[in-house]
Amino acid sequence: MHVCANVEERQNVLMKALQKTPPKSFMDAFLELTDWLASREQSLHTLMFIVNDVATMDRQIAQLKVHRLDRYCIGT
Repeated sequence: MHVCANVEERQNVLMKALQKTPPKSFMDAFLELTDWLASREQSLHTLMFIVNDVATMDRQIAQLKVHRLDRYCIGT
């Protein structure tokens, strides 16, 4: 009986731990978000903002708009 009591106690501990973990859908979304953030961070580091003329400024604004639009396309 002592072995059965230990098994039952361990099973209860494991069940409580499983109930506290986030659902798989949350973890999948979280991983997708962190991957997206890492890729955006890398691409933003490559952008240098040096405005010498209007054409340069317009090009840099267009690049930022692409990044902003990408923000709304997560998961598509």
